[in-house]
Amino acid sequence: MRAMMVPGAAHWPLASRAGCATMPSMNCPICRSAARFAHVGAYARCAACGGFFLPDPPALPGNAPFSGAAAAHCEAADLVRKAYFRRRLDLALRHANVDSGPGRLVDVGCGAGILLADAAARGWQVAGVELSPELAARAQERVPTATIVTGDAVSGSEWPWPGAADVVVALDVLEHVVDPPALLQRCRAGLRPGGVLVVQTPNARSLRARWQKHRWPMLDPAQHLVLYPPVQLRHALREAGFVVETRQTVSGTGCEVGLSRIVAAAREAALSPGELGNAVLVVARAR
Repeated sequence: MRAMMVPGAAHWPLASRAGCATMPSMNCPICRSAARFAHVGAYARCAACGGFFLPDPPALPGNAPFSGAAAAHCEAADLVRKAYFRRRLDLALRHANVDSGPGRLVDVGCGAGILLADAAARGWQVAGVELSPELAARAQERVPTATIVTGDAVSGSEWPWPGAADVVVALDVLEHVVDPPALLQRCRAGLRPGGVLVVQTPNARSLRARWQKHRWPMLDPAQHLVLYPPVQLRHALREAGFVVETRQTVSGTGCEVGLSRIVAAAREAALSPGELGNAVLVVARAR
């Protein structure tokens, strides 16, 4: 996760933030329709697809990198979520279909390298792309054999094993970039045909989003720029050159263990059939 203040978000008139208005000069960046938009805090919510976006996004391609205490906090939070990363890695490797043994895995937004360390321990060649120089350095220390690229995943000139990776993982990254389709296209370009992409991002049509409205914690303009509904995420993946193999929604924070994890899993099982969980988790294969 990365944090930045979004220019213009604080300039919306307070009286307009709860109502609906037609913005004829704007198209939804998620579904591209010119539908009506409800103002929800600093966000516009598209009446056609239900996605959230910032009407005045930052000029930068994504969020500013964590540094100092923020980087240390991010690493500490990821260490608590080791089981979460293990479950996501298990999912990715089940779909990888690598016949000759462990292959090549790229973690986009790799943070301090928690998932990379697990994959490397299983014999995989691993690489990460990380915007924060401090977190990238921690990932390199944690996994000395990893190739770590420091920079923006969308517009950066470097990418590990372009066109030859077997797996790309992008967990809690898509919501942090101004142009999510461009990031998905970059992930596709990094994969071999038949390679696997695993994406997780907040679910704009979740039960919590509907119930909590402007109080939904994922509506955080300091961090989250675009929030997708499940159907539109599938469309974006198809346009980027993927075939979606599985799509589900998940709940919880990823920090749960023991009984708390059992409760979170039960919640996921109850909410996933209606795609009402708090996040969307997709496995897609490169065409």
